[in-house]
Amino acid sequence: MSTFKHYNPILKDRLVSCIKSGNAELLLQVLSNLRASDFRTAGYMMANDVLTMCDSSTFWHLFINIVPVNTKAYLGTFLKAAVSLYEKGHLTLCEQILKQHVELSTAIDKQKVVDAFLPHLRSVDEVTCLVNIYYDDEREKAVQLLIKAGTLPCYYVMFNLLKSFETERIAHYVRALLMLKNQLAYNMASVLKQYFDIHNIPAVFSLHIEPYQLHRLDKGYETFIKVLTNKSK
Repeated sequence: MSTFKHYNPILKDRLVSCIKSGNAELLLQVLSNLRASDFRTAGYMMANDVLTMCDSSTFWHLFINIVPVNTKAYLGTFLKAAVSLYEKGHLTLCEQILKQHVELSTAIDKQKVVDAFLPHLRSVDEVTCLVNIYYDDEREKAVQLLIKAGTLPCYYVMFNLLKSFETERIAHYVRALLMLKNQLAYNMASVLKQYFDIHNIPAVFSLHIEPYQLHRLDKGYETFIKVLTNKSK
């Protein structure tokens, strides 16, 4: 039985050398020559340490040249490092690279990328960019993932997407939000119910929106958030 180690200093030095030079071809060569136990060690170190040394440009260069070679082996590793870099302010979404990646992605790959990033993205523009790249022609799926992420920027993007949906589908997502049983989701359900005039929703909402507030929902993100979080009165 092979033993998985979290750290190997010699292997780490080799990985760091490849990554600092941005040499994707050499990094792939090093990884492909490892035995199974060392490959797992390399993956752990890359996700938690080595790849987080990259600047944004180097990271995306390595991502698009390595992940598609063996998505099952590399996508999770790179996504974990990507979230860490983003949280530290060292990574920005690269629209060009993501557009290349989506063309090479399976449905599962696409969802993994969006699931990894959405809960962490801080701006509406970033959420919109990611959703448009990966789910431009799958709006129902996009709404499902935005609900799952459940952040303020995600709810705002979802609100705007739902404007093109039929009332029956909007009602479905109101019910989906209620099933989450948290206050922000309940508030979002209330916003949708009142804005889109949805009936037959068996729930009592603590967030009551005045008619004049409904018009404010279309004025932009900051105003939308004030209504959603009950800070607009």
